[in-house]
Amino acid sequence: APHGKAYFESHLEALKNYWETVSKGKLIIEYDVLPVADTEFFQLPQSMAYYGQKPPELGLAELFRDTWQMVDQLEPAIDFSLYQSFVIFHAGSDQQSNLSFSPTNTPHDLFTGFIIMGDSVLVDDSTFLVEEGLIMPETISQDTRIGALNAVLAHEFGHQLGLVDLYNTRNFLKMCGLVLNLF
Repeated sequence: APHGKAYFESHLEALKNYWETVSKGKLIIEYDVLPVADTEFFQLPQSMAYYGQKPPELGLAELFRDTWQMVDQLEPAIDFSLYQSFVIFHAGSDQQSNLSFSPTNTPHDLFTGFIIMGDSVLVDDSTFLVEEGLIMPETISQDTRIGALNAVLAHEFGHQLGLVDLYNTRNFLKMCGLVLNLF
């Protein structure tokens, strides 16, 4: 299916609806998708494999920095201070959906997640800092697994709100539950 501006707007509309519902109307999300034209996209100076072959804390940080510096340069009219959250959608799937774990099967997919930058990204003539945000794939379906991008987007946005994972992020095992000591 085409993954132009309308595709990402529909996912952000679902995110808006979800969080508005679960917060009982206390959280209202407004969003803009860039670039403005439906069929345009931003192309970073490096390939996805370039960012994906690095350890995630380095590759994702560089992708995050390159993205917002490029957006700032190509869209100088954007006032970053109007936004509280920043989401990057990249081409393809993500490493978490790479079920085959084969070194020849998409070895440089990026990890999806919420990132807090050690060194913030300066934008708007160095008057605003982009300090955190989401890195999302355009799809989470691969290796015969069909996934729901809306679920992953809602989960990662929860981190933007301060919610923590209830599983071990290193091995994906459940870490939350009830332990009873019966005497």
